[in-house]
Amino acid sequence: MNSEKKFKILVAEDNSINIQVARYILSPLASELVFVLNGQEAIDQFLNVKYDLILMDVKMPVMDGYEATQKIRQIERSRGTAEHMPIIAITANNM
Repeated sequence: MNSEKKFKILVAEDNSINIQVARYILSPLASELVFVLNGQEAIDQFLNVKYDLILMDVKMPVMDGYEATQKIRQIERSRGTAEHMPIIAITANNM
């Protein structure tokens, strides 16, 4: 049995190929791996489930990763919590 810690990870990504790649790379590290397709869905998940990490695509429909991250930070401030959810920006954009 592997005693390494596994993480509960939320991935906000709208590209199906990138989702497959992320699933392949992250599955060994995750006790739970949840995918959403836009920033609004990421916020909804953040409000309802405790994750260890969010990987946030920068460019998505409905709400992009920048705006979603900003709203998550606003929620954290309004809760008065000193802890911040680790959010890592991801993108396939080479610019």
